[in-house]
Amino acid sequence: MPRFLALVVLWLLALAQVGPNPPQRSHLEGAILWHTVAPGETLFSLARRYGTTVEELARLNGLKDPSRIRAGQVLRVRPGVEVALPRGSLVYFPPIQGRAFALWVEGYTQGYAEFLGVRYPLVPGEKGLWALLAVGALVEPKGYPLRLVLEGEESLLILEVAPGDYRRETLALTPSLEELLKDPGLKVEREKVVGACPREGPLTFSRFLKPLEGGRITSAFGTRRRYGTLFTSYQRLTSFRSWLTR
Repeated sequence: MPRFLALVVLWLLALAQVGPNPPQRSHLEGAILWHTVAPGETLFSLARRYGTTVEELARLNGLKDPSRIRAGQVLRVRPGVEVALPRGSLVYFPPIQGRAFALWVEGYTQGYAEFLGVRYPLVPGEKGLWALLAVGALVEPKGYPLRLVLEGEESLLILEVAPGDYRRETLALTPSLEELLKDPGLKVEREKVVGACPREGPLTFSRFLKPLEGGRITSAFGTRRRYGTLFTSYQRLTSFRSWLTR
């Protein structure tokens, strides 16, 4: 998948976790991200939203019965990592395959971060400077350098990318469909689309809305998908069941 389009999808998915000022139901305190439970939310839905597990959320909050949470309850959802910098501090959430992760920098007024070959401008917010950094769904789980350039000061850290919890599925293709995927024109068309997109610029944030009310996810972003006998890639978006197929 073209890198730019992959980053756009990751940024959209990450908007459910943090925003320019963390959303109403989420707030950062120290190196911990907290969430205020809304009606209808469960530990399972929160685990998927924040890139963790039901078991880890129960452990963080001392919950004996993970099925019993209530609206208005405030839960720890992501333990962050705090690192001292020459004139301030960095807080980040450990990166996971196929997800964007947030970082905050205090003590500086401008700068940028580089991770996995992409440069991200740091944006002013309530907690200092912040950014969302994308991790591709096919990035190999291992350590990668994070480079921070803050008002002329440079810091280098190694961040460990953790594996994502992805399902696997296989699409059965007819010979004619397999031939379509071999079409060299498909690659050329994708390169044109990527070439027309800007590499840098301000991000516009808005609330992520599902395309269908109550639509059930049939194939989640990042699912490892085999296309007939040709190759294995990953699901480039999130698929929802249509009301027409219920």
